[in-house]
Amino acid sequence: SNNFGNTVITGNTEIVAPEEGVAFDVYYGLSSAYYDGVNVTFDEKFTGTVNGKVEYGVNYAQENWQQKAQLNIKNGTFNVDFTVAGTSSKDAGINVSGGEFIKDVNADFIADDSLLYPADNGTYSVGKYEEVIEKALESEKVAVIFGNKAYESDEDAVKAGVVAKIGKTGYATLQEAVDSITSTEQTEIVLLDDVELAASVRIPSNKNIVLNLKEHNIKYAGTVIKFNWYIANNTLTIKGNGIIENTAESGSIIDASAVNIAPVIEIMGGTFRLGSSNSLIILPDTLYGIKINIYNGTFENGVLNGPAGQFGDPSCGLY
Repeated sequence: SNNFGNTVITGNTEIVAPEEGVAFDVYYGLSSAYYDGVNVTFDEKFTGTVNGKVEYGVNYAQENWQQKAQLNIKNGTFNVDFTVAGTSSKDAGINVSGGEFIKDVNADFIADDSLLYPADNGTYSVGKYEEVIEKALESEKVAVIFGNKAYESDEDAVKAGVVAKIGKTGYATLQEAVDSITSTEQTEIVLLDDVELAASVRIPSNKNIVLNLKEHNIKYAGTVIKFNWYIANNTLTIKGNGIIENTAESGSIIDASAVNIAPVIEIMGGTFRLGSSNSLIILPDTLYGIKINIYNGTFENGVLNGPAGQFGDPSCGLY
């Protein structure tokens, strides 16, 4: 039991608890006599193993407890279950920057500059982000990388807060995914979960984006800005089998009204659900060579709103 002081575990040390037993704990707050806190570190030279439960606990009554209850893991092999008492896992002072783990580890415990990823041998490895990111991206075991953890399935990533991904990089919002795109080359954003938009998604100029809905839905839930996507001087392609919905008064799915350099809008799938007075696409007063190509999709209400005021305007290139 570690209640105060600084403990460093190094070398080929073995810590083995009986079945269902506790290997060690880190607890701060027993007494004012332990005011300086407790710090337990498995250093870079630790090559041993730890088997059993690891208990972490704090007492909120102690001032600055976050800095006074630290567990640092930098190397070694761990077959452990972490438990946290007195605080949340997010606030716990558990910092894992290296090592091999037989069981998955909560992302809250991974150090900010590190990445946990599934290893080829069925365990989980942690290393410095810049040193292991390429290996994680190339691994067939990795579906999504989000923050400091690589997830083995889209479903696990969604549970961690991911709504979309580009390649294997996950994003918590559609806008974050769009903002991450720096290339003018075609880039696909894959939706992993249903999304409610409180504000429109704005696409910067000179981007070529494919939005793959898969089977997921986008619903506009805002009350001020009444369109889902704002597009300027870009190519936006929408495909998949999900639903994009905007039934807000005077709402639309795509606002292209501010463009002045020929954007391309292509609809290759999806269901577009609007109110009876809403518009699928709002166009500018002058078309500027806008091309709107609809190949597939289901449209519930809504019109193409612009100079022609309806679908089928030849100058829009819609067919």
